[in-house]
Amino acid sequence: MTISQIEYFMSCVSLLSFKKAADVHYTSVSTISRQIASLEAELGVQLLVRDTHKVAVTEAGKLFFLRSQTILGEMSQYRSNLISIGKLPPDEKPELHIATYSNDSMYRIMVDM
Repeated sequence: MTISQIEYFMSCVSLLSFKKAADVHYTSVSTISRQIASLEAELGVQLLVRDTHKVAVTEAGKLFFLRSQTILGEMSQYRSNLISIGKLPPDEKPELHIATYSNDSMYRIMVDM
């Protein structure tokens, strides 16, 4: 998944509209729809229920929304840190891909280093 996909999802949930989310991100409704569908496929869950006039958030979508707030907050802080140490120009937004795995054992942290 990408940060952009998370941002698109967050906008859809906040605005309850693919059209309004597309307007906010200066992109098309079809781009938003494809990116959300790709995110749902990668996660293996339906996040949003769509019909022609509205968007509803599933239980899985509500959980992902809460986690997404944390993810985006952490990434914003990381970006600020990179800018403050001179490793990233202030006007640059790096592309980030987050891998999702059913087995997160590869992310175990060694406490006694």
